[in-house]
Amino acid sequence: MKAGLTNCLIITDGRQGIRNQAIGLAAALKNIQPLIYSEAKIKNSKFFHKLNTRLQYSLIKLFNIYRAEGKNIDIAIGCGRQAIAPLIDLKEKNPNIFTIYVQDPKYKNNNFDLVIAPEHDALKGENVISMIGSPNRITKKLLKKESQKFLKKINDFPPPRATICIGGNSKHHKLSKENHCDHIETAKDLIKQGFSVFITTSRRTPSWVIKEYKELSYSHKSVWGYFGEGDNPYYAFLEKSDIILVSEDSTNMLTEAASVGKRVFSLPISGGTKKFKELKKVLKNRYNISYFKGEIDIDNCEPLIETHLVAAEILLRYDEYLSRNK
Repeated sequence: MKAGLTNCLIITDGRQGIRNQAIGLAAALKNIQPLIYSEAKIKNSKFFHKLNTRLQYSLIKLFNIYRAEGKNIDIAIGCGRQAIAPLIDLKEKNPNIFTIYVQDPKYKNNNFDLVIAPEHDALKGENVISMIGSPNRITKKLLKKESQKFLKKINDFPPPRATICIGGNSKHHKLSKENHCDHIETAKDLIKQGFSVFITTSRRTPSWVIKEYKELSYSHKSVWGYFGEGDNPYYAFLEKSDIILVSEDSTNMLTEAASVGKRVFSLPISGGTKKFKELKKVLKNRYNISYFKGEIDIDNCEPLIETHLVAAEILLRYDEYLSRNK
């Protein structure tokens, strides 16, 4: 293990879901050995954004643009497609940096020292570490810290409590009106059963869906909805709920919910891929995540700890890397 403090650079395009994966992994590394991390957010043009990785890399080298910069970096973690070319460029300029890419790069894996990919992507290679879902920031310490910020208001919503996390449209999923009606009816059913209900939406949630959830929260004292304004109580919601319901369009939301250690149910959304169905199958078999059918089981479950297991494996590989490159 490296003596002293490890300096880590996180490279993303700044989107929160992408950042959370990289930050979650860095934080898990920090829990094992002394580490500090900084961020490089790649803000490229719309034209550059659409280019494939090979062309992006060529333009970075040719015009010295959209580079990730950092001093005395030991480990660099990139996440999201826009981080691939800057991460490869950083390694070329600084061969001693240990580079990690999170997600399937759909590019040459040997450009990175490690690739952390979802198990359901079935990516193979000596430098590939597979995990269930994606890395996240969930820890007991984080959940407790975040819940303390909102404790006064949360106490206005007596238990039992349920959190409903709604995603939206994506490349492979579509939140239909039928899906939405089912989700709203689920929320109303929980209210009738005496639950306080916390609702959170995402940047992909259609505006017409958010409008109806706002109306639900305004008309029921037992509902607290967060729709992107002010401080985000998302982690507090997860910590203080007895059950968590998650729309099935997001790997991040499903694995974050499973990492809390509460009973988790999924809410259907139209679409999906074979790979995504594999993830849902694994979560059902190992963590009892299944569709919500009105039956309430609020027993706690074993939390998903993939991020921490992967962090431990990364540090083993990093030690081997340091030994080879003395």
